[in-house]
Amino acid sequence: MKRSLWLLIVCIIIASSAVAQRDKDPTAMEIAGRLAAIKLDTSLSVRAEQGAKRVQVTPVVAASIDGSKDLEEGRIIGVLDAQGNVDNVPNGKHNIFVTKVNDVWHAYAESGGKIVAKSKRVTVESADDVRKPEIEFNLKITLHVGKVKITLWW
Repeated sequence: MKRSLWLLIVCIIIASSAVAQRDKDPTAMEIAGRLAAIKLDTSLSVRAEQGAKRVQVTPVVAASIDGSKDLEEGRIIGVLDAQGNVDNVPNGKHNIFVTKVNDVWHAYAESGGKIVAKSKRVTVESADDVRKPEIEFNLKITLHVGKVKITLWW
């Protein structure tokens, strides 16, 4: 009986740690460590300009993300290239990383081993279609990756 109770407690601990949620922001090293696993879909790359501001977004290949559960632990969803003092994002190419922290969606722009920007807001919804990203200034970016629609406000 004691052995069965001990085994049950161990199983509960293992199960609860398997669904443990992130409680702190990712590090730049964590994001950079995931670069080798991504492949960009350059056929869906989109560029937008407004005055001196230029933004290009290239999402990852759709098959790499099956749903919002894939994103919860953190995934790079694309690359953002910002030029010309784009709102809240420094000039340069940045990996866009999305994750849930304390049950709230967040996005981070990582470049050169540093987190250079954090989104103001992120929404994640189910989607059945793959489309090119949408860019609006006062920077709002919507990406359709796999079965997910992700909207980022920077």
